[in-house]
Amino acid sequence: MILRNTLYIFLFLIIGAVSTVSIAGTDREVVMFSIDYCPSCEAAKRFFSEHGIVYSEYNLNESAKARTTFERLGGRGTPLLFLEGKTMNGFHPQRFRQFWRKATGEALETK
Repeated sequence: MILRNTLYIFLFLIIGAVSTVSIAGTDREVVMFSIDYCPSCEAAKRFFSEHGIVYSEYNLNESAKARTTFERLGGRGTPLLFLEGKTMNGFHPQRFRQFWRKATGEALETK
C-alpha cells in the first residue's frame, strides 16, 4: 500500500495532471501509460470498467512529461501498467488476472 501510494505521488509530481477514472468496487488503483488508437489500451480500459477497477491514465500522446516518465521507467510498449509496485507490459485479460493476483494476493471476480 505504501509503495503504491509512493509510486502514485512520484508519477503525479513528475507528470502533473492525470486522467483518473474512479469506479466503485475496489480500493486498489492501477496506473496506466497509454497512447491514442491503441487496441490493447482500449481493451484494458473496457476490462477495468467492466470489473470496477480504479485506474489513472497517463497518455503519451498528450503529455511530454508522461512520455519522458514512461521512457525512464523502461516502458517498451503500451499499455504499461503498475499496481502495488508490480509492472505489466501489454494487456490480455487472463494475464491481467494473474498480474492482479500476484500484485494484490486477491483474485478478480469472473464476469
